[in-house]
Amino acid sequence: MEAVTIDIPKDFSLMSIKPKSELNELKKRHKPYLISFDDPIIDIPPLIGVLEDLGRVQPLLSLSNISCIKGKAKSRKSFGISLLLSAYFWSQRNEGNFQDKLVVNLPTDKNKWGALMIDTEQAKADLQRCMHRIPKLSGFTPDNLYVYQLRKAATIEERLLLTLEAIELYKDEISFVVVDGIADLGKDINDRSEFLAIILQLMALTDKHNIHVLSVLHENKSGTDARGHAGTEITNKSESVLQFTKHPDLGKYTTIIKGEYTRGMGFEDFSFTIDDNGLPIIDDIDKVHTKKKDQFDILPESYEPKQHTDVLKNKSNLDPANEYSRQDICDRIKSGWHKYGIKLSVRKLTTFLNYYLDTEIIIKSGKDRSPKQKYMFNAPNLYYNGWCYNDL
Repeated sequence: MEAVTIDIPKDFSLMSIKPKSELNELKKRHKPYLISFDDPIIDIPPLIGVLEDLGRVQPLLSLSNISCIKGKAKSRKSFGISLLLSAYFWSQRNEGNFQDKLVVNLPTDKNKWGALMIDTEQAKADLQRCMHRIPKLSGFTPDNLYVYQLRKAATIEERLLLTLEAIELYKDEISFVVVDGIADLGKDINDRSEFLAIILQLMALTDKHNIHVLSVLHENKSGTDARGHAGTEITNKSESVLQFTKHPDLGKYTTIIKGEYTRGMGFEDFSFTIDDNGLPIIDDIDKVHTKKKDQFDILPESYEPKQHTDVLKNKSNLDPANEYSRQDICDRIKSGWHKYGIKLSVRKLTTFLNYYLDTEIIIKSGKDRSPKQKYMFNAPNLYYNGWCYNDL
């Protein structure tokens, strides 16, 4: 391993600092770095956490910290970014936990509710698709999400400078920063000194501006380590290291999120699945590693219309007089069947919803994939031999 040297000024010597005035100046410079027993310990809730059993919240991303996402190419790391940013903004207008799994604690200063997303790799169209997932999942288009596409920056130096300047530029408006492709901020991912300097700059900014910086890295083609010294240093300094891997059986649709390194007790692996609208949906009911085959064999056609209507009316508590967003109607369908004793995976939930639309038990209005699209429970308007909606 290459030795790391630290250059100390040749004329540096405590013995050479004789005047008391110089010692006082030195103490002033050191004071911000000293911690006293008299300083109160302030426990600040995590910016984003994971809801575990018995209501325990595992911190993921806390203010004044850095973290990282790592995974093989095409493991849907960008979808994970959309999911976390959507949770952050969704919580600004909704109560509860995002998709029943992610817990967000917003800063007390509403002026700091913005976010900064910096991408170094993707083409503009791909980055735009990532951006547009956020309004669809959060329910509104945030005007305080600042997105940078640095692929067009001509030099490494310009990318790094733009990243640091962007954080300084929006420091009074943001609390959450994502750097997708941090390896592109340096010339050589195996240059430890170069990336240590970059990471230390980002760490200093998190503390100075009370923000969280989440970096995204690729794993080595062989093994699961993040690439190069860049990956090693970020992993060592991170509050949380989240590993994204494709599900071994459902890799075409599903990604597993594992807390490879976290502080505290950690969290159980969970997953998200890409639905028919191209949106990541957290699957927090079926256990990632213990999904049973019979759960995938469940078909909506296996149940009579009367059973479907009974579940939606009395278990899902759908009200024919109300309009529901796609996320809300899916949540209610999933919850209703869970109470009925059936656990629906995300893919199976989509199958059930399509069945309800085909049979008009549920109808929808508005343009597909539009945030304004609404779903309505249409069962009272349907008629069957031997029973009707009011009999249930």
